[in-house]
Amino acid sequence: MKNFLIQSLVLLILCAAAPVRGFELGSILNAPNASGLVSSGASGRIAWVSYEAGARNIWTASAPAFSPVQLTHFEADDGQAIAGLTFSPDGSLLFYEYGNQDGANPASVPIPLEQTIHVINLQSGASTALAPGHGVRIAPDGTRLVYLRDNVPMLASSGQVRDGFGVETAADEPHQALYKPKGSISHLSWSPDSKRIAFSEDRGNHSFIGVYDLTNDSLSWIAPGVDLDSHPAWSPDGERIAFFRTPGLRKDETRSVVESRKVAIWVADLASRVAAPVWEPDVENGFFDQDFPAAPLRWS
Repeated sequence: MKNFLIQSLVLLILCAAAPVRGFELGSILNAPNASGLVSSGASGRIAWVSYEAGARNIWTASAPAFSPVQLTHFEADDGQAIAGLTFSPDGSLLFYEYGNQDGANPASVPIPLEQTIHVINLQSGASTALAPGHGVRIAPDGTRLVYLRDNVPMLASSGQVRDGFGVETAADEPHQALYKPKGSISHLSWSPDSKRIAFSEDRGNHSFIGVYDLTNDSLSWIAPGVDLDSHPAWSPDGERIAFFRTPGLRKDETRSVVESRKVAIWVADLASRVAAPVWEPDVENGFFDQDFPAAPLRWS
């Protein structure tokens, strides 16, 4: 019995003297995290945002080996977001947004950063600041792009980004403001022929689907009314647009983030300007639609 007690005491002393191995707070907070994965089918390339030790950076990899390559080298833990990763149609350019859209300044710098669109030439690795703004969308033919600056749709040509899809050039020519909206613009979407741009304009208690025609600089509205229309999606032939429609808000009514809504899918024929629902929920109170993916409607 005496020997057992002595052995137990020695074991306890050894355990107390042994170093304690476990998680430290820093190792948990600094663990890398990936988000915002995008792909370019034309080039077999992917890109994503890596968040590690407070710093955000963009990485890329290409088929077939998919060896990761770091594209940006930000080191500061300044709370500035990197988002909106978008490949050009041929996969040779990568656009991204640097900075917080809401103007947040976590680092309390004297002069807050303005959210800016950058473009990386994936052949040379060079990165260039394109313009203040966000929401870049590249035309399917790769000749033009549209983005939002202070809620105004801005149009730029590929020549203002690079020369011949290869050599970097300065964007000296002013980008074209398409029109001055009365509401908040979102969901920019190019037509398959790269000649029209659809979007949603939110005016508070109602919203419209608009189509801007670049061939004649004209603006038209798709079945405007008192409802909330959003997320326009072009048909492959460019002759129709699908979109979400929910009932508009009554006077002084606020949008609830906890209640379900009746969300229907409508399709508009652009030639006849006739729109009709193709799907509606079969329940009285609709369904919960607080969060959608970037492109919730897809044509097959």
